[in-house]
Amino acid sequence: MAWINNYREPIELAQGATTAALALPNGSFRLTLSDAAGTRWEIVDADVVAGSATLTRALEGTQDQAWPGGSVIYCDVTAGQLNDLLARIEALEGGAVPAEALTDENGEPLVDADSNYLTTEI
Repeated sequence: MAWINNYREPIELAQGATTAALALPNGSFRLTLSDAAGTRWEIVDADVVAGSATLTRALEGTQDQAWPGGSVIYCDVTAGQLNDLLARIEALEGGAVPAEALTDENGEPLVDADSNYLTTEI
């Protein structure tokens, strides 16, 4: 997931549309759509190649909606991103067992001599 500072542009987008022309560099972005009044939102992922974005709509509990003239799309931190980051930090700080940890026949995680979890990652 890429980040871009201060990205915001007007947009008109039909409900269910999965492509849009966006003035963004190539990359994957988590973006927010909003109406002119700032009273409705939709969170989307945008995979951008040469200014053309493929959208995954209605993320983080938002609804796929129509976005008429006056609507905007922008890059901002979302609650979902912060919650994912917090969960990762808590797992690292709390020594939580990683999801890819190898286990013995009793389901207990396997560790090396230094108490590092053995994982399927190389």
